[in-house]
Amino acid sequence: MFLAETWAGEARLEQLCGKLRFNHCWVRPSTGKTGCLVLMWKDSVKVNVVSSSPNHIDAIVGDASEAQWRFTSIYGHANPSKEHDSWSLLCDLHRQSSLPWMCAGDFNEILWSHEKLGLGPRKESLMRDFQDVLDECGLMDLGFVGDKLTWKGKWATGLVLERLDRAVANNGWFALNPGTKVQHLQTHSFDHKAIIIKLDGIIPCPNRPFKFEQMWLRDTGCCATVNKAWGSTTQNATMVITAGKIKACGENLLAWSRQSFGNVKKQLEFLGKKLSKAEVAAAIGKLDYKVVKCLKTEVNELLDKESQMWQQRSRALFLKCGDRNTSFSTVKLLIDSVETGLMG
Repeated sequence: MFLAETWAGEARLEQLCGKLRFNHCWVRPSTGKTGCLVLMWKDSVKVNVVSSSPNHIDAIVGDASEAQWRFTSIYGHANPSKEHDSWSLLCDLHRQSSLPWMCAGDFNEILWSHEKLGLGPRKESLMRDFQDVLDECGLMDLGFVGDKLTWKGKWATGLVLERLDRAVANNGWFALNPGTKVQHLQTHSFDHKAIIIKLDGIIPCPNRPFKFEQMWLRDTGCCATVNKAWGSTTQNATMVITAGKIKACGENLLAWSRQSFGNVKKQLEFLGKKLSKAEVAAAIGKLDYKVVKCLKTEVNELLDKESQMWQQRSRALFLKCGDRNTSFSTVKLLIDSVETGLMG
């Protein structure tokens, strides 16, 4: 996992690394007005950091006994007058190795004019320089799934949306990982969207088996739902009858949960899409930014509700079951990270 421009201290980042169940953490300290660059990984992956600077971390993934490849995390110069330094860095890195290579991060530049909305068009010369350096290094864009524009900024003259974050790779890396997909994750709490690179593509999640949620016990509707589904007590009930009642309880609890708890998620998804459309409309001058601010307030209120729901769930399960409920523990940790601003 790569984090760019985070202002948390090295000790706090190492603590976060452990909480997120990573085993190793490489921190490039902040310099001047730029934050830290952080690379985290687990013991299941061998990573050797070769070099780093305020604008990159370069590493070799794998060992000599398997197919090695190279991962470079990038944080490009935000000042257009210093962009040539970012492109010179890419060229220098390109000359250092012939391994399959992937670069990902915030390049702070767009490739094409349609990757920007608001504040007028980007200078052709700046985009052409980015295109030329990728061509010189043999790097091609990996594409994306999700909303196109990954960054938003509010200026006095309006809202700006751009695709600054991406992943690029050379032919050797494409041959090694032909099914790779890059997904832009939806977020309304930060100026940048997180991107996730899935080497095996995006695999649909199978239906999860029924699991009783400890947080349901805090709601009086749970007991009422179970009593209604179970019905009257039957003497000398057979296993078939008991199994049927258990199944009915599970189905009714899931239906009740979707109505009592799932509505927050659905509302958040609906308002999130509405906010994304409003931001695009504001960026091209077709909507007052006040509408965007109102929608953001509604989204933040729902995010608070969702956060409380997950915190209630994760605390109850962790106290009962410890590490057996790792998915809920991980979600809780991610929520805590977001709330304290550790990810940028």
